[in-house]
Amino acid sequence: YLGTSFLTYLNGCLHTLASYLCLVGLLNHTNQNPYTQTFSRLKLVPIRLWEQPPELFLNVPGLLPFAVLSDTDDRETTLRQVATRLQKIPSEVGRNNLISSTFILSGLVLNQELIEQILMSDLLEESVTYQSIKKKGLEQGIQMGIQQGMQQGIYKGIRQGQQQTLQKMALRLLTRKIGELPEEVTLSVKDLSFDQLESLSDALLDFTDLADLTTWLKVQTRESEAE
Repeated sequence: YLGTSFLTYLNGCLHTLASYLCLVGLLNHTNQNPYTQTFSRLKLVPIRLWEQPPELFLNVPGLLPFAVLSDTDDRETTLRQVATRLQKIPSEVGRNNLISSTFILSGLVLNQELIEQILMSDLLEESVTYQSIKKKGLEQGIQMGIQQGMQQGIYKGIRQGQQQTLQKMALRLLTRKIGELPEEVTLSVKDLSFDQLESLSDALLDFTDLADLTTWLKVQTRESEAE
């Protein structure tokens, strides 16, 4: 990972600094010099962050995000030091920007779980970037919940409609088959589940009288209680 900056001094001389953020993948590039662009040929002044002492970055607020990439034996401890110093930055905008930068740069050398453990405290909770991500996640969660609720509602409505149709059909066929049904028997049929109504639609073809129906209903009641 390479970043370049252009600095002009009072004497008019232009110096180009090449900041190498991480050693990985740069072994064949860190010593390359000069650096050629489309319209210019520049001599780089390389700064290898992993060779710099962490104090160089910990003592300058604007450089805090780079501290974890420095020559430190314990990057976790260094990141905790950075978090402590970030809390002391008075400017909310500046603090939020540095928190976001620290979160991104730390990902080059530390795992995300550890970074979240250290930074996703009250410190990161105040970050504009974190709040934006949190808000977006919340909105997506709400939208998914609405969609799932609509799908479940539609399915439930269809199921209820089918069950009511089965009830009416079963009662009509039973009336034709065995005559007018007592009120308590009608209520028992209406209390049947969707699957029980489907079973009744087949069983009623073998009924000859009301006794067959009441016997069948008692069997269904016992099976339901056993479950």
